[in-house]
Amino acid sequence: MIWLKVSSGLGRRFLVDAIATAIFWTIVYTPIFLYTSKSLQAALVGLGSAALLEGILGGPYGKFLDWFRHKLSSQQSRSGNGSRPDA
Repeated sequence: MIWLKVSSGLGRRFLVDAIATAIFWTIVYTPIFLYTSKSLQAALVGLGSAALLEGILGGPYGKFLDWFRHKLSSQQSRSGNGSRPDA
């Protein structure tokens, strides 16, 4: 497993993306799992598994978003639109 230095900007952003993704999707999934599961135990297992997977994939997903935003802003600057894509 590749360990990133948390003190570096890249490592910090990777960690923040992973935590933010896990928190956001766990909040979204909680009512879904509670409504669709046959028991509380099954819902908790599903939520724990989802949180773990989101924590693992959150960092790479954040990196993908950074790359995509960079590509989108380069295309807009080439077309003469100098505004930010998320503005």
